[in-house]
Amino acid sequence: MLISNNNNHKATAPAVKKPLQFQLFIPLLCLLICSFITFASQVTIAPQMVKSASNIFAVAKSAVAKHGQLSIKNGQLVNQRKQEISLAGPSLYWSNNGWAGEDFYQKDVINNISQQWQASIVRAAMGADFKGSYLTHTKDNLKRVEIVIEAAVENGLYIIVDWHSHHAENHTKKAIVFFQYIARKYGHLPNIIYEIYNEPLQDTDWHSVINPIHSR
Repeated sequence: MLISNNNNHKATAPAVKKPLQFQLFIPLLCLLICSFITFASQVTIAPQMVKSASNIFAVAKSAVAKHGQLSIKNGQLVNQRKQEISLAGPSLYWSNNGWAGEDFYQKDVINNISQQWQASIVRAAMGADFKGSYLTHTKDNLKRVEIVIEAAVENGLYIIVDWHSHHAENHTKKAIVFFQYIARKYGHLPNIIYEIYNEPLQDTDWHSVINPIHSR
C-alpha cells in the first residue's frame, strides 16, 4: 500500500450555499449595532439631567409649592388655604454699584440660600437711594433684581422685591415705573412680594408720608 505525502495536491472544499436565514442575519446585526451606538450616545446626556430632576423635586417640596399665593387676613400672613404661616430667610444688602453688596446678586447665592440654609424667602434690597443706585444706574440694578427673582422662582422661594430707600416718597414716579415693570413681567407668579417702602425712619409719619404712597 503506497501512502502519498505530496502536499502539492490540496483538496478543494465544495461550495456551500448559505441558507436564507444566514443571509438576513448580517444586515440585522448591523442594524442592532447602529441602534446600540445611537442609544449609547443619548445615554451620555443623562447625568446632565439629574440636577434638573433633583431641582424639580426640591421645588415641588418648596415653600411656594406648599403655601401658594399669600395674602393678609386680620393682620396676619396667610397661605392660599387662609392658614397663618411664617417664613424665614435673609435679605441681601443694597444693590448699589460699588457698595460690595451687588456681588451677592447671583444665582449661586440664591441656590445656597435655598438648598444650604433651607430658607423659604429672600429679599432683594434694590438700592433706590444714594450713589450707584437704581436712580443713577437703572439697568445695572434692575438686572441684579431680575437675576435674584428668577433664581428664587427656580428654587421655589418667595422673593421680596424691595424699593430700598429710607425716603421712598422722594422718587415715587420712578418707583411706580419700576414696580409696573416687575408686575408685568413677574406678577403672575405667587413668589413675588412687593415692598414699596424700605424701613421707615423714626421721624417718618405714617399718615402724611407712608400711607399716601400705598394708596397710589
